[in-house]
Parts: sequence; C-alpha cells; structure tokens
Amino acid sequence: MVYKTEIEAATFVSDVMAMGRESSISVMMASSPPNLESFTNYIFSAHPELIACIENLSMQAINLGAWYELIFNIAYTEVMPLSIPIVNHLDSIQELMVRDVKLHRRYTHIVFPNVLEDEIRQAIERFTESPLLLNCFIQGTTVSVRRRIGCDQMALQIKYTYSCNYKDFRLRTLQMRQAIDEIVQLTKSSGIEDWKKAFSVVKYCVQHWNYGAIDEFSGIEFSAYGALVHHTAVCMGITLAVCAIFSELGIPCRYIRGVRDGVGHAWNMVFLRGGWFYIDVTDAIGRRNPFYHWGMTSLNDRTVSDQISVSLECNCPEPFLRTNGAI
Repeated sequence: MVYKTEIEAATFVSDVMAMGRESSISVMMASSPPNLESFTNYIFSAHPELIACIENLSMQAINLGAWYELIFNIAYTEVMPLSIPIVNHLDSIQELMVRDVKLHRRYTHIVFPNVLEDEIRQAIERFTESPLLLNCFIQGTTVSVRRRIGCDQMALQIKYTYSCNYKDFRLRTLQMRQAIDEIVQLTKSSGIEDWKKAFSVVKYCVQHWNYGAIDEFSGIEFSAYGALVHHTAVCMGITLAVCAIFSELGIPCRYIRGVRDGVGHAWNMVFLRGGWFYIDVTDAIGRRNPFYHWGMTSLNDRTVSDQISVSLECNCPEPFLRTNGAI
C-alpha cells in the first residue's frame, strides 16, 4: 500500500513497532521522503509509549520513480509497549509505584507530557519517602528519562533496589501475615469494642516488642516486618506494624510523620469512640507502659510533618480505660 501523507505512513510504522517489534519496516509514500525528525514525531504521537521502547531509529529513502520506499531500522529496549502507562495526572504515580513494588518489580515505566516533568519528579521524590514503600523492603530508587527531540512527551524509568530477593520477599510477606493473624486473634479476646481491641494491641506491643535494629537483617527495623516477626524495630517499623494490625481489626489508623528534638519520628493517629487522637507505641515500648502517650490531642514535644485535616479528641483516656476494665 502506498500512503499519501506523512501521518498515515507514520501511523502504520508506529503500529508495526508497537505490536510486532519488527527490526526492519518498509513503507511506501507517494510524496518525497520526509525529514526523519518530523516523521518520528508522528510515530511517537501515534504510540507515545514507544519513547521508552526504542533505543535507536534510522531511516533510508529509496526513490522508485512514482513513489518512495522508506526503510526503517529499529533497535528496541527490553521494555514492552503494552506495559507502559501514559500518565496525565499525578495521582496515578503513587498507584503505579505501589503496584510494582508490591510485585517486587525492578522498574516502573511511564510516559507523560513534557510539561509535567517537574511535578512528576517531585511527586516521585515525595513518595519514595512514603511509609507505603517501607514494607516492600526498598533500599533506594533512581530515576532516568528518555526524550525525543521535537516530541511533546517523554518517558521516565524508576529503578528500585531491594534489601532482599523475591523469594525472601514472599517469605517475609507470609510471615507478616501470620504474625498479624496471631495478634488479631489474641486481641479479639479482649472484648468486642474497638477501644478494647486497640488498647490490647498496644499492651501486646509493649510486652513483646523492642526498639532497635537487628544486625543480621539490615534495614528491616524500618519495616513492619521487623516488629511483627523479629519483635524489634525503630519508630517507623513499629508504627507501620500498628497500622497493619489495626487495619485488620477494622480500626481507622494513620501513619504520622514528624520531628522531635530535631530527629525524624513516627507515630499513629487512631479513631476510637467517635474521635481521632494520637498514640505513640514506640514511646510506650520504651517506657514499658501501654498508657504512655496514649490519647494525645496536643503535641508539645514534636511537630507534625503531614497535614492533619481533622480535629483531635480522645474519648477513651486512661481513667476511662481503667474504669472500664482495659487492664
């Protein structure tokens, strides 16, 4: 088939690249051969995901008299077009990253309009500090981009470095699941009220967990795995573990980041008996006192890094717990 316009010919070439990954593609055009740069812009406009999939692209034009034959030689990357989402909103970045790290994938690939580059880079940087990634044993991330001259879209690759291999990742996930189930069953025996279950969780943590690191398992102290399975973690791991247990119990719970004495710190915010309030299980463990920093509604010793949009109110303070048999 002989194509009359650049756009028609480029769309054909683009479709073959995306679907068949042919290393050599021939197309006939009735007009004179186009400039390679403008032609490739049409190719990437038809399938923007190809920006991440093509390493090198060259074009040869052969004059056949009545028409021209354009021969394209393509070297592809290992990335498959169908695996690359086209991102137009920042909200989807977090969803894609969570999906990939929970599957222990090495990369997240995206394509997006050039005008969003700064915002997307900032969104990725913020999210790499998110507690959602800590339980996936992420050690670090690196970002690289791929651009095409004259193209209004670009590709970005996020590469993940993990502290364990996929086999260990699956094992650790199973061990955490088993630990949560065990704690939940113990907690349910304390009563049907959420506040009794929640305080029972804190008591369990105070009795069984320690603050610190484990030398033979580098980095796990920052994850819920350290607290749930090895009973040792720092504030981040302890707070994540509490979130996981409360989630299983159906108790609203948030991970809160902040600063205390110039050092980063983490604790929880829970919703019980009609009000949100703070608990700091790390501090309770340190004092071996489940009441310590239970029911905080004001913070004199720390500042909150995350924006809190709700008012704080504790309707089950220590006297209420003691009076109603939480001990």
